[in-house]
Amino acid sequence: MKRLICFVFAAIIFMNGAAALAEGTAKDKLTRGVINIFVSPMEFFKSMSKAYESHDPALAFFLGITKGSWMTLRRFSVGFYETFTFPFPLPQGYAPVIEEPDYLGRLKAEEDAGPGGEALESAEYNLQRSGLPE
Repeated sequence: MKRLICFVFAAIIFMNGAAALAEGTAKDKLTRGVINIFVSPMEFFKSMSKAYESHDPALAFFLGITKGSWMTLRRFSVGFYETFTFPFPLPQGYAPVIEEPDYLGRLKAEEDAGPGGEALESAEYNLQRSGLPE
């Protein structure tokens, strides 16, 4: 079992490599599937956090558990599907089943955008967003 886990992580690292993933390939579909399986539990905590940001605590607790459980199951199921069907170009052209983000570690551009819609990645901008003193 330990060797299998090491093999899976080595495969992920190898597939991601130094070059960016080519969209629309079997390798990309397999990578998405494996990543979605391993990070699916993070959907639960992500949903809980979003629920607490927009609702009162009592409602957020139940909404977060419900939606978090559903999203975790959804991401795990899609990851399982994509992992075991990666050799076949289904959906058409190896397209992701979950559109945005196709796996949890990938951020959407608008979430990372600064003022004016420009993607700002500087440490200074991130420090300002965090609210911590300089």
